[in-house]
Amino acid sequence: MAQTADAVRPNSIKVGVGPSFFGYGDITGIMQYTKYSRKLLPYLQVGAGFSLAQASSTNACWQQAAAKTLDFNIAFIPLRSSRSNFKICAGISGRHLTNIYRYGISFYLFDNNPLIRIEEFEKQEFNSLGYTALLEYEYLFGDRWIVGTQASYQNYERGATVLFLGINGGIKF
Repeated sequence: MAQTADAVRPNSIKVGVGPSFFGYGDITGIMQYTKYSRKLLPYLQVGAGFSLAQASSTNACWQQAAAKTLDFNIAFIPLRSSRSNFKICAGISGRHLTNIYRYGISFYLFDNNPLIRIEEFEKQEFNSLGYTALLEYEYLFGDRWIVGTQASYQNYERGATVLFLGINGGIKF
């Protein structure tokens, strides 16, 4: 049997980017992430990651969100070869979310003046814990360069959810 890429270089660092969908998909944006992983056993890996996301609403109720997330996960690698790995991961996630939304619009009409529109906004900031489930595929170029894809689902204690689909690249060492 061929030696796997993880056996030669057990550590990796990847950076990725892709679209993210908050809530029911009505708040969409982009997420960038960095992830460190280390192989423990032939079919088992641990990892930690940090991500930043910016998103805004696509419906009539304007909303904007920015999230910073720290994830820790464990990965089972059921399919692996000398050039590729398919991983099923699960873990815990902590997130700081800044949420700005419009909650009111007022119109005022004064004598001999044009109509004045005033929009009222509210800003919320909070931390929450949750879990992450993700699928990953990676392909090794040469003996250290990685390209891949990732799909993840995150659910937080306040009922918030995030779906992410992205591409990544990195290095094994």
